Amino acid sequence: MRIGIDVTPAIYEHTGVGVYTRQLVFHLLKQFPKDHFILFASTLRGQKKLWDYLKTLAIYSNFTIKIYPFPPLITETLWNRLHRVAVEKLVGEVDVFHAWDWQQPPASKAKIVTTIHDLTTLKFPEYQHPKTVSVHHRRLHWVTQEAASLIADSHATKEDIKTLLDIPDAKIHVVYLAAGEQFSPPTSKEIIRVKRKYNLPEEFILTANLHDPRKNAPAVIKASPLPVFNLTGSIPNQDLPAVYAAAAAFVFPSLYEGFGLPVLEAMSVGCPVVTSDRGSLKEVAGDAAILVNPENIDSITQGINQALATRGKLIAAGLGQAKKFSWDKTAKLTMEVYQSCL
Repeated sequence: MRIGIDVTPAIYEHTGVGVYTRQLVFHLLKQFPKDHFILFASTLRGQKKLWDYLKTLAIYSNFTIKIYPFPPLITETLWNRLHRVAVEKLVGEVDVFHAWDWQQPPASKAKIVTTIHDLTTLKFPEYQHPKTVSVHHRRLHWVTQEAASLIADSHATKEDIKTLLDIPDAKIHVVYLAAGEQFSPPTSKEIIRVKRKYNLPEEFILTANLHDPRKNAPAVIKASPLPVFNLTGSIPNQDLPAVYAAAAAFVFPSLYEGFGLPVLEAMSVGCPVVTSDRGSLKEVAGDAAILVNPENIDSITQGINQALATRGKLIAAGLGQAKKFSWDKTAKLTMEVYQSCL
């Protein structure tokens, strides 16, 4: 099979969609050497990041690179607004083309598979820039009209897709994500190193980006009995496992997530997790986290105190829960979606 994949989001390495793209492609290339992958991307300013990423795939030979120096506005206009220029014009003949969550190309013959990570722009448009909301509305119009199959990160997201986009159940496939291989319990030496590097207190609570209202970090600051460190995209990937592990608990009472990858990242390194009692977060965390009402400060406080009191038990449960997810499994199930389209 010839499979085209839009790897443009790989340049956003600290975002969920960036992690997804990098991990999925790597594991597809590894697991399916007899299939050929055409890795497409369109970026102007991100060329260096993109080529640096592509060099990491050089151990495999079952792919071709198709990179174009188009800024996002060009392809968004061509594909979402005008919906012209079939994707085969840029990548050649393919059986399947896997689109990402910014643009939806038309195709001459290829079956289009689209991953919908979440529907934040429909459920919480007030948290997004108006231009971002407009882009996604245009894209989702073509998704509903032309996608052969959709991949959802969770059953919660699948239900959102069915409800908000009126897409039949049979077209939507749930394929979970996983924590990256670097997320394993670090040594005490590594934990000491990151504490010194980031000037972290002896005991602290870790939470998500303060600047994204959906992540609900201000509620954690109000609720926490310990100092709070805000996890941002500026922390290098090699430091992340030890930063998670250094925390007394990772508290993630997000109002809405398509999956909730930070929950698994924290669990994988041995950090207790407190997260929301709803949607995909409850689904991903299972019985291995303390679940709280993200809109109730007292509930979050009680959850943190419970996590601190049962820290050892939560660490063990979290390590077990994280092992249920793997990128090899993600790649295998994604390939099954490709095959089901033909």
